[in-house]
Amino acid sequence: MNFETKTESDELAACFDQYFVRVYNYIRLRVGDATLADDLTATVFEKALSARVRFDPQRGSFQAWIFKIAHNTLNNHYRSIRPNLPLENQPLRDQLPLPEETVMQRQRDLTLLRAVQQLDERERTLIALKYGAQLSNRQIADRLGVAEKTIKNHITSLLAKMGLQRRTQVAAWVAARKHSGWRAEPGH
Repeated sequence: MNFETKTESDELAACFDQYFVRVYNYIRLRVGDATLADDLTATVFEKALSARVRFDPQRGSFQAWIFKIAHNTLNNHYRSIRPNLPLENQPLRDQLPLPEETVMQRQRDLTLLRAVQQLDERERTLIALKYGAQLSNRQIADRLGVAEKTIKNHITSLLAKMGLQRRTQVAAWVAARKHSGWRAEPGH
C-alpha cells in the first residue's frame, strides 16, 4: 500500500479513522493534558499523511507504524520541553471549581495521573500502550520484541507499584475518562 490511488487514499482514511481514538488516548495518558494531546495527535496524523508513501506492510502493520510515529512525536515533544519543569512538576490543566462529586472524581484522577507520572519512561509507555491505546499484551509484546508473559508480569507489577490491586481499576478509570475529555472508540 502506498496510498497514492483513490482506493489507497480511502484505505488510509479508514486506517486513520480506526486508530485516531487509540492514538489520542495513548498520547493523552502520556501527557495528562487534553489540549496538548489534541495537538500532538494531529501532529502524528500529519506526519503519517506526509510519510504515507514510505509505509510498507511487508515491514509491519499499520498499527505498529502509526504508534511508532506517535512514540517519536512524544519523544520530540519531551525533548522540546526538556529545559522546562519535569512532567511531574507541571500543573495539570482543566482544574476548575466543580461540584463535590466531580471534585472527588478529579482527585482520584489526579492521584492516578500522579502515580503514572512517577513511573519511568518505559513503565509509562507500557501503561499508555495497554490502557490508552488499548493494545493487547500480545500486541505490546510484538511491538517491543519481548514475550507476552513478560508484558503481563510487567503490567501486574506496575499496577501494584501504582497502588492498584486489579487491572479492572485502571480499565474503569479509563472508561470513566471517556466521559470527561478522553476519546471513546466510535460506537462505544
